[in-house]
Amino acid sequence: MSHLQFQSSQSRLFLENLRKQRLDLACVVAVVGAIALRSSIPALIWISPFAIALVYFAFRVAPLPRTEKSWIAGCCGVALLINTIVVTAFGYHNPEVHYVMLDDYQYLLEGRAISKAWSEGFYPALSLKGTLPYLGTLHTGYQRALACAFYLFGGKPLAAIAFNVFCISLIPAVGYLMGLTLAVSGRGKSNDAEGTDYTIPRAAALLASLNLCYAYWGTWILKDCFLSLVFAVALVQSMDFLFSRRILPGLGCILMIPIVATVRVYSAAFLVVGGAAYVLSLVPRRYVSIGVATAAIALALVTYSDRGGTYVAQLMHSLTTLLPAEAKTTTGSIKYFAAGVPRLLLAPYAWVKAIGPNPLYGLYPGMWFLYLVVYPLGFAGLHLAARRNNLLVIVPFVTLALAWMLRLLTFAGDSPRQRLYTEVILTTFAAIGIVNPQRKRWVAAWYGFLILFAAAQLISLYRHN
Repeated sequence: MSHLQFQSSQSRLFLENLRKQRLDLACVVAVVGAIALRSSIPALIWISPFAIALVYFAFRVAPLPRTEKSWIAGCCGVALLINTIVVTAFGYHNPEVHYVMLDDYQYLLEGRAISKAWSEGFYPALSLKGTLPYLGTLHTGYQRALACAFYLFGGKPLAAIAFNVFCISLIPAVGYLMGLTLAVSGRGKSNDAEGTDYTIPRAAALLASLNLCYAYWGTWILKDCFLSLVFAVALVQSMDFLFSRRILPGLGCILMIPIVATVRVYSAAFLVVGGAAYVLSLVPRRYVSIGVATAAIALALVTYSDRGGTYVAQLMHSLTTLLPAEAKTTTGSIKYFAAGVPRLLLAPYAWVKAIGPNPLYGLYPGMWFLYLVVYPLGFAGLHLAARRNNLLVIVPFVTLALAWMLRLLTFAGDSPRQRLYTEVILTTFAAIGIVNPQRKRWVAAWYGFLILFAAAQLISLYRHN
């Protein structure tokens, strides 16, 4: 092939790629326009991530068979029905009537104040310090979303609960796309519709719709249901971008991660690290070693600067203050984290606690759903992904591992609400486990562990008495 022929073929490939991604390029132009108009219409910046996510969802679902579209709609309907029944039959937590915790009452006041300011034509910079509607924090994402609900439907607490139900009802659709992405990556192909077995995405959507942990926390005016949705959207877009290399999911991920950061910053950081871990798995080890050494040298040099040294010192101080007094020694740290592992898996839900309020009886259904269904199938799913060398699983796995490590560090594993946003990962892993031929062994092994753990607890209580 001559040089001119090579250039001509490359040009044709480039134009063909542009034609295939014209929707992606149109979205890029729209986002650039929103950025250009941010001074006159600031709401466009906050609307753009959700608009791009909606376009992305339509793009992924459009080529699917009608039966799959019906399955997605049905699972979302099941989630909507379950959560509506829970709110209607058992009520919701109104902080104005029954004051339990500071967070929900504070969110209610902040959302109302922001909504009132917007209705009066005043759009404050919420991160500034001052009295309401100023929040004095960069974590303004949930308050903005809550204010939108109050702005549209009034400032009643029920509007916030309805917003939670809306967010929960969309999670099965995102779970379907997450399962579909992992199923396609396991085959090594980028076409969603070509010869795909839809068992995994179907199971992922169904398990997400049946997770009653969402239903319990949806009755509180808290940010965890909203975080669960935006985190799942950012995660599935990042996974799709890393695998397919398309512009649209990459753009959506870039826009959605800051939204996640405004709700809970470390959740966004875990997403970034999960994506970086996947990229590193594709890079030759020699280059990874060089990169790690370079980063270590750069960090060491930064600590010698005034600002960098102060920042690193503050970071280390913050990390050490998170540890309790019994974990300040090497032996104490090992015991602390070892004791937190079973608590992380088994005890963070409705069990009676040695310290704290009464057990959360409303979490019993969701707790046992995880114990008996999600956990054993989740281990089977990880086993199957490892056997098939499905490297894309690295993204959600590393993200989940980091989130759970933080739970061990800060709450000794006992954090039912703070871990809610990662449960879409668990249900997706469980969906993969359904197609594992060895799933019965994993279920039997898990049930055996569960029985032994319960027996050990009963024996310890008997000896104590």
